[in-house]
Amino acid sequence: MGDTIADSGRGPVNLYEAEETRLLYLAVRDSLKLLLELGGHAVATYGSGESFLRDRPVRASRTRQCILLDLDMPGMNGLELLDRLRAEGTAPPVIIITGRGKAVDEIEAAGAAALLEKPFAESALLACIESVLAQSALA
Repeated sequence: MGDTIADSGRGPVNLYEAEETRLLYLAVRDSLKLLLELGGHAVATYGSGESFLRDRPVRASRTRQCILLDLDMPGMNGLELLDRLRAEGTAPPVIIITGRGKAVDEIEAAGAAALLEKPFAESALLACIESVLAQSALA
């Protein structure tokens, strides 16, 4: 990553690694939100694990829901958030996405309902969510 200079015709724009990472995270989050909404799901997004803990809605007991977490999100990472939710006893099923294959054992030990390794197909994400929601409906 490092420095990136883009010439938009209006002068160069300098993006540094932290900003590139944040912009990439936002683009992926917004793309996933659109994909899930097109798949018929109601979606709420949060900028970080901390904002989720602060702003999350109260879970209705009859509502089928799951949480999709990236292992490497800004601030509190996905496993830290999963640990907090499990400690509170408030966690609906959690799907963790990661680009770090070596973290699989750690994710399974944390109690995630499912794991998707990047890159993944849109159909794989939608099938994973449907599977997790169906399993949670049976529980």
